[in-house]
Amino acid sequence: MVSLIAGTVASHVTTHLPRRKAIIGSAAFNLAFLSLYVVSDRLAQAVSPPWSRLFDYGCLVTLLGASFRIGASISPLAFFLPSELLPQSHRSIGIAFISFLFLVLGFLLSGATLPAYESYGIYTFIPLILLPAAISIAYLHHTLPEMKDRQIHEIVADLMR
Repeated sequence: MVSLIAGTVASHVTTHLPRRKAIIGSAAFNLAFLSLYVVSDRLAQAVSPPWSRLFDYGCLVTLLGASFRIGASISPLAFFLPSELLPQSHRSIGIAFISFLFLVLGFLLSGATLPAYESYGIYTFIPLILLPAAISIAYLHHTLPEMKDRQIHEIVADLMR
């Protein structure tokens, strides 16, 4: 339900935001929510019972926030970007490839995270999710040009620089 609401809201918001801000902002919000989840989990284990319930709810809120962000980014970004970056004749293949990539990466990440979580606990999120996400955000911030209301050849020219 959270993903459905997020996708609906994001479809309307994404049409008004610059694409670069939408992509980097979405990734930064996800990084923030998952980082706060790790902190909330550790604090829930470290404090005494009356306060631990507060941090348990913090875990819940941060997971709902991350779920909202994922629902908000998968639908709109997966369909807006290929329509702006690919020629008409290749758009359906681009959308299918992005959807396939989301599924495969989700499967691989789940396969790596679950066994590591059993061994290392919440700290698994740091090397498998948080550090790669932070590096990716920095790379995108440095290299990604604005795409909204621009022709494909202009975007490609900016990417080639």
